Parts: sequence; structure tokens; C-alpha cells
Amino acid sequence: MKTPDFSTLLLLVGAFIILFLILREVNLWYWKINQHIINQRTTNFYLERIANQLGCGDGNVVVLESVSTGKTQEMPLREWLASDALEENRKLYRVIGMKWSEKETTFESNIPSN
Repeated sequence: MKTPDFSTLLLLVGAFIILFLILREVNLWYWKINQHIINQRTTNFYLERIANQLGCGDGNVVVLESVSTGKTQEMPLREWLASDALEENRKLYRVIGMKWSEKETTFESNIPSN
């Protein structure tokens, strides 16, 4: 049995790479993944415009207002989103804005989580 030489192996590897790229494009076209990516980017663009118009642009601190007392407090966005009682907190507090804090804040939640 004859062992294949280097040029034959190189030719086979090149053919597999070209075949992979062609099949990849066919797969992306068939499942319309490229169109989904374009739609997602368009949606993100419009959502950013809406957020900026509402004054909620980028930020890592959420400004909350208590529904019952009207007092405001700030909470890191990660804490607000990771809260175990997020739905309950949304009933007790309303988001009135967001702002950017230069330093990474740590926050021990003082929002009751009934």
C-alpha cells in the first residue's frame, strides 16, 4: 500500500475546507440565519433610539422610586435584574431612570423580598 504524499494531503485538506465553506453558506441560507442577524441588529438599533429618547440610555445604576412612599434610591443594575423577587419588586418600586457610575458598586439589597 502506497502512502499519500504531502501534496495529496494538502489537496484533500483544501477540498474539505472549500466544501465546508460552501455547505456552511447553504445551511445559513436555508435557515435564514443571515436574515435573522440583520433583523436583530435593526431591532437593537431601534431599541437604543427609543431608550435614548426616554432618557434611559446606558447605565449601570437604576434609580428606583417607592410606589407607596415616593422615596428614591439607587441600585446597581445587576442587583436589580438578578433579584430573586424581581416581579414583586416591580410592584413595590418603579424605575425612574438610569445613570452611569464610574466605579463598580457593591450593594446589599435593602429592598424587601417578601
